[in-house]
Amino acid sequence: MPPLHLSTIITRTPSTLHGHIASLSSRYGGQGHTVLFALSSNFGEPNDLQKAVNTLTKFNDKSSSSTTKGRVIGCLADSFTSTSHDGNAFDANSVSCSIGIFDSRSCIPFHSTLQGRQQPQVGRWHSFRNKTEEASSNEPDWQEVENASAIDWENIWKQSKSSVSSSLPHELRSTELSQIRSLLSFSSPHPDKFTHVLAQNFPSSSALTLVASPTHFITGREVTLFMDGQIYGEGAVGLALVEDEKLSCATEFAGVNRLSGPMTITSQEGNMINELNSSNPTRLLIDALGLARISPQDNEQFALGVVDTNGQISRTYRITAGDPSSRGGSISLDAPTAPEVGTIVQFLHFPANSSVEVPGSPTPTVAFLTTPEPCGASTSSTPDLMLENMFTVTSTRGFVLSSKRTDPWTCSLPGGVAKVQWK
Repeated sequence: MPPLHLSTIITRTPSTLHGHIASLSSRYGGQGHTVLFALSSNFGEPNDLQKAVNTLTKFNDKSSSSTTKGRVIGCLADSFTSTSHDGNAFDANSVSCSIGIFDSRSCIPFHSTLQGRQQPQVGRWHSFRNKTEEASSNEPDWQEVENASAIDWENIWKQSKSSVSSSLPHELRSTELSQIRSLLSFSSPHPDKFTHVLAQNFPSSSALTLVASPTHFITGREVTLFMDGQIYGEGAVGLALVEDEKLSCATEFAGVNRLSGPMTITSQEGNMINELNSSNPTRLLIDALGLARISPQDNEQFALGVVDTNGQISRTYRITAGDPSSRGGSISLDAPTAPEVGTIVQFLHFPANSSVEVPGSPTPTVAFLTTPEPCGASTSSTPDLMLENMFTVTSTRGFVLSSKRTDPWTCSLPGGVAKVQWK
């Protein structure tokens, strides 16, 4: 069944946001419902942030003894800075809150303790733990194999995925897997193990994970996740949506421009593309920039986009490094593994200092949106915005999506949007 309520409020006035939360709590609180929220972390006054957190985490506290208390899941998220709506850009003083109210019979809250991987060094094979950490018996010794030759990296990656296949959140283990149609979650950075567990166990379902806002200087945690009064600084929290045939999942790429014609990946290794059309990929990118008359600036973003059978971009892989004279011009991607040989791709460009348009929808929609790092506040007076039927959350770190038996894919290119919609 569709959510009982979805809304996103963006306002420069914290009291307006507090009033919206209080109104929803008065209407839906204490009735045994499950609440999903994402609250921006950019409040000017700590007391305003604390007040909003308290109201949200205690949303169901007024339940009577004869009523199931209900559940609350949420996170601190990035702000809507670097986004716009109908031509109005939001500035750094705009705070936001997205709230979803679900019938508790239609969803299962869950918490995962799986930690994210260490961020790989550019152009090197990935080390998933510190040397001081003890290797598990069912996982390869990444430090030993990092510099070895003739390694079957595809097999190594499969070993890593299979080693966590039994790590499904315990709340989901007693559920008939075929009943789960979609999973929504918030996580700490690089949630590869967690997202692969979801993809392996729910191959016919969509699984959408937002990487939450960094909160080191706000709460002292890498991220701040909430579930039923508990606060977590790592792992993931989320909702599994059950027995709803009307759910669909789609992606869009707002403000992203194509730089080249279609090309075929002819050589790849790990997270690196070694050849495109049997040619130097970095040189091809430089040539494409020249044809487009683009002089890259500090905040320019470039990516490879996977082209589907309809000629549309289905996935994006942000380019993190490339040198036309080093390693044959290989380019590194912000991903654990690059697309397979034979994949049709195009170069993409997200211009510097661009804003991302906040999407709307006439039907109930959960939308996760990748945004650029803020590079300057808008000087315009932004009006308050209330998006009805929309649960919209932004992340500068991106989101991870798997659906229709595809491996999880991370969208860290600004402009990427993933939507779960009720028809």
